[in-house]
Amino acid sequence: MCESEFVVPFRLDDLFMNSSRQYSVQEVYSKQYITVEVLQLKRSMYDDSDGFIFKHFDLYCNLIRQFKDFDESTLLTAFRVLAQVAEKMFKSLESLLEDEDEELDQDLCFTYRNMLKMCIYLLCQLTNVYEEEILKKTIAANIVKGRRKKASVDDFESKEWPEERVKFLVIIKKLFRLPIKKLWSPPIIEHELINFVTNVFFKLLENADVAR
Repeated sequence: MCESEFVVPFRLDDLFMNSSRQYSVQEVYSKQYITVEVLQLKRSMYDDSDGFIFKHFDLYCNLIRQFKDFDESTLLTAFRVLAQVAEKMFKSLESLLEDEDEELDQDLCFTYRNMLKMCIYLLCQLTNVYEEEILKKTIAANIVKGRRKKASVDDFESKEWPEERVKFLVIIKKLFRLPIKKLWSPPIIEHELINFVTNVFFKLLENADVAR
């Protein structure tokens, strides 16, 4: 389990800097190691869905940091498993927060608060880097002189990604519709998390396919 408070960083690389006050990534993994571990994620999810985020957070951060080095299959596998974990977490939180007037154990709040923030952070980061790569390829293609037809985002995103993008939006909305502020004391969700999620949503809305 995570013993330090997770704080949404300004940059991903900030998580790779040691800190005694907040959570930081403990391990730096190679591409080969990450590829092998991603193949085991689904089994790990079924074996221990509650501890999945804490166990594999560093792996996901390393994957995101080296995003360009991985093939489509590896990236989609990692995203889909994480989305499934988020759905399981939603059900757990829905049950835990069912009674809005019930006072929760502080240790339990700490665990679920960290789990929630870490999961949301990873989902947002993966979605964000995916979208950025698609946009970069689209812009680069349109810079090429002599191109008869202007390239669009559709030309560079995989057939599977639009469905995963929608899945991301649905999951995040579901999580924030829960009374998750109960996990904080005082019951105010930290602005770093709100701002981070909001910025990712705005970037997605810039894509006409999502905005429709």
